[in-house]
Amino acid sequence: SQITVSYKGELTNGTVFDQQTSFISILDRLVDGWQEGIPLIKKGGEIMLYIPPSLAYGATGNNVIPPYSILIFDISLTNVQ
Repeated sequence: SQITVSYKGELTNGTVFDQQTSFISILDRLVDGWQEGIPLIKKGGEIMLYIPPSLAYGATGNNVIPPYSILIFDISLTNVQ
């Protein structure tokens, strides 16, 4: 599915690492935590996901997210196709 969302992503220490108001992507191209969490809501719905490292960036992290980070996302699903 192609999804359109607005979201804020932060670390457990409160550091916001990303925020977008209109993000479009194919669901199966996103971290596993999103792939499991987004189908739990319908278009127009909102969800807060606490994603463990095993469903996100694990031991490697990325340029912004440290290894073994738990990620917190506030997500509003605006469209699904």
